[in-house]
Amino acid sequence: MRFLSRLSYLLRRWHYGRRWQRWNTAQRGQKGEALAAAYLRTFGLAVICRNWRRGKHELDLVMRDGDVLVFVEVRTRPADASVPGFETLTAGKRQALRQGMEDYLRRVPRQPRTWRFDMVEVNHHDDGRLACAHYAGIRL
Repeated sequence: MRFLSRLSYLLRRWHYGRRWQRWNTAQRGQKGEALAAAYLRTFGLAVICRNWRRGKHELDLVMRDGDVLVFVEVRTRPADASVPGFETLTAGKRQALRQGMEDYLRRVPRQPRTWRFDMVEVNHHDDGRLACAHYAGIRL
């Protein structure tokens, strides 16, 4: 019994440095969105809202880049994932994003002159490093 408790202790201690992997999916998504927002702010974009929801539609980030309204989808994945985050935007997800953007634009009091859709892929490495890849102007 003592051996098992010692083994459990060592495994927890070893795993402590890999906090990113211990988070559940919702926590990973929240951390990825926060990192993506901070990353895009360094390029001069301003956050309008995060996790905008109406019914079944959800937009991760809505930002402003000068006069352009930017809708951002964030994909948080392990760096060694077999499929990159960009490839996980299925036809159904694209349709849902399109409908969400249209719904958002209908509810905005002052219509923007232009808007675009971006995607930020957040990759987390086993050693705790995080990397962002920004894809601007994606066609839905």
